Amino acid sequence: MMTADQRMKVLKTLSSSSLTRTGLEAYRERILDMLAEDDPSYAELTRAFDNAVPSDSYLVFMGFCPGADFARRQDTRWRTLGICEFEFDQSETQVRRFSTIRVGDQIILKKREIIGKTMKLYGHGKVIGVDYTAEGRRVLKMAWHPDETIIEVSLMGCNSTVNLKKTATVLNEMPPEFHQWLYQD
Repeated sequence: MMTADQRMKVLKTLSSSSLTRTGLEAYRERILDMLAEDDPSYAELTRAFDNAVPSDSYLVFMGFCPGADFARRQDTRWRTLGICEFEFDQSETQVRRFSTIRVGDQIILKKREIIGKTMKLYGHGKVIGVDYTAEGRRVLKMAWHPDETIIEVSLMGCNSTVNLKKTATVLNEMPPEFHQWLYQD
């Protein structure tokens, strides 16, 4: 059982945004392993860890057309609902990648254009929270940027549905048009 002082110390650490995503995961594992699932602090701390902002940021190039079928695109529903989801459970690697997306990360909606060369970007938004459906499926709460301008850029190896890239790496490799598109206001 965790004391109120210990719980407050953990919450203060999480709200400081001082831990990298790797540090945050290690801290999460250490703290939650100390608690029983029926501990009154367990649910609160789990939610706090899910919504903690790490000190390092990522850009996530996210496919939005199941089976690469543009007729099944999910982005318009996501924008309307202010969410982003991943429902392809057959790929454990992709599910694991999606589970590492954190509050503060930018989601960039992408679809491969020229196989092995380019992708089209259909919009972007910032992750502002994490929630779960009644079935336990992870859902990202999003603040989608209203502009829906489509640009075509280098594929940067983003062949999967969920592609996490360090922000600095992407910004160094992308052309000025990408920077203007991403940081417009």
